[in-house]
Amino acid sequence: MWVTNLNRLPTRDRLSSWGMQVPTACCICSTNPESRDHLMLSCSFALTLCSSPSAPMQLRMLVVQALVYSVWRQRNNMFHNQLITPPLVVFRDINRHVINTINAFRTRKKFKDLMIFWLI
Repeated sequence: MWVTNLNRLPTRDRLSSWGMQVPTACCICSTNPESRDHLMLSCSFALTLCSSPSAPMQLRMLVVQALVYSVWRQRNNMFHNQLITPPLVVFRDINRHVINTINAFRTRKKFKDLMIFWLI
C-alpha cells in the first residue's frame, strides 16, 4: 500500500522514464499510459471495483487496500501471463478479504458495525 501511496510502483510509464524499452500502454485496458493514477483511479477495471463514498471511512480503507492489491495483482497477471480475471471474480476476492478482516476485528469498536454497511 505504501508503495502505491508514494508512487513507487514500477508501472510501464515509470519503467519507460528510466530508459527501459517497454510499451507504455496499460496492461489491463490498453487505452492510456500505465501510471499509478491511471491503474488505481481511472482504469476501467479499477472503476468497476470501486466502493461507495458514503461508506464509513474504516470500511473504505479496507476496500482500498484490497482494491490496490487486487488491481496490481491483475496488472502483473496480464503483464507476465497475458491473462486477466473478470472483475466479478476479483470482486469476490475483495469481498472475502473485507469480510475476513471485519470478522477478525469485530470485537473492536470501530469494526463493530462495518459488516452491516458492507452487506447492504
